[in-house]
Amino acid sequence: MNPKGTWFDPPVDYPLVRFLEIMGRRWLRHRKCQVKQHVMVIRPRDTAKTVITTKAFQLWMHLQDPELSSAMGSADEQRAMDFLSAIKAVLDGQDEYALFARVFGSWRHPLRVWREDRLVHAKRQGMGVSEPSFGTFSVETGATAYHPDLAIIDDPIVIENLNESGNWVRKVNQFMTSMIPVVRKDGMIFYVGTPYEDGDAITTLLREDGVRHVYGDPLPFEHKLNGKWHVFYLPGRRPDGTPRYPKVWSEAAMAEYEMKSPMDYAAQVLCNPIAGHHLPLEAGNIEDMWVSQRECPKNLVYTIHMDTAFKTIGKIGAGDDSVIVLAGHTVDGSGDVYYEQARYSNRWQVQDTLDELARVIFMLRNRTPRPHIRALTDERPQGKPGLWENQIRSFLANLNIPMPRFHEIDRQKGPSKPNRLREAAGYWVDGHVKLVRGGQGLERLVKQMLSLGKPHDDVANAAADAFNESV
Repeated sequence: MNPKGTWFDPPVDYPLVRFLEIMGRRWLRHRKCQVKQHVMVIRPRDTAKTVITTKAFQLWMHLQDPELSSAMGSADEQRAMDFLSAIKAVLDGQDEYALFARVFGSWRHPLRVWREDRLVHAKRQGMGVSEPSFGTFSVETGATAYHPDLAIIDDPIVIENLNESGNWVRKVNQFMTSMIPVVRKDGMIFYVGTPYEDGDAITTLLREDGVRHVYGDPLPFEHKLNGKWHVFYLPGRRPDGTPRYPKVWSEAAMAEYEMKSPMDYAAQVLCNPIAGHHLPLEAGNIEDMWVSQRECPKNLVYTIHMDTAFKTIGKIGAGDDSVIVLAGHTVDGSGDVYYEQARYSNRWQVQDTLDELARVIFMLRNRTPRPHIRALTDERPQGKPGLWENQIRSFLANLNIPMPRFHEIDRQKGPSKPNRLREAAGYWVDGHVKLVRGGQGLERLVKQMLSLGKPHDDVANAAADAFNESV
């Protein structure tokens, strides 16, 4: 007996086991029809979905057909090899708590490949096949070297990757697209994971490829019907609100996680990245945010936030706006932000943007008393660092205007843009945002904040910098 106890929780794990058995047997029966089967398992983090699906299910499938070639992958090769390491220990009897080798004998053959990244077990009869019995792949390395019958992609998105690289979600989505032709046309492709954000691989696949059938709870996020994917979906709370996985996610554990990180809680426990009290911002929230200029505190400290499309060829081609947002910050510790203006155009070039910036600064300098401009922000440009800052500094010096402290914000690192905007929406919902009535361009800002996820959100993207920790 394992001294750590069993990880298996029958009330919540038997439904997944039954689902996997149905999917596996159905696929084996219908392989001759040359139709690829798409299966997705969505459960909260830390609920043994990897043990049950990526490890145990693969072993069970090889018991049904020892000639199979299966492959497992994740964000990086090491994680994939860790999965295979656990399977190897079961196959050759090294895992003393597993019954597999005691019942079916050791499947290790001394003359066959038995490596960290692939193996051919003793029960395979057809040795003319180039694909191994079990192999590995990753988002980093790809999976074009061989064509498995069964491929399992296990949580290719991890929080560390999201924080280190803002384009990781896009990279994973591209990887999933490339995986479809890699798996044999009569094969089965599995995606095992937890949502991270709207627009990640899970939500993108279900929107684009569609859902064939849902097992468990109804999917709460947008998806196309009559599609490819058979989806097993059991989030951390039941429809009545009670904890579904109390051994892992008790009421106390969920409350603590929600307080610490409401966005991660919504995605990782509720398995719904568009849920939670931080979302959504609704039109009804906006009514109480409007204030007159006279209602603004007299001692606001100002920041100016830019998003300049002309620095990136892709933005120009997409018709994105260049933006200048003016935000006033209270000094009483409340964290409230007063948005006064949002100037924008998809026609501005460098000189146009500098002229608009000067107009904003002159407007503030003409006030009595003259307010302090604490910071000027823009996205870190492609190419030589500091070039854009020096252009601004030189332009303002010619106008005899002191240069505010400049922050180049690397929006490609840290949270992705959808998450940044949702975090900003949380401040709006919590009452930390005021909108100065009659302020230029603020209607565009409101419209974009009410329709997060749609293209051309440049004003909202710039305005979100008002809550950046460096500001």
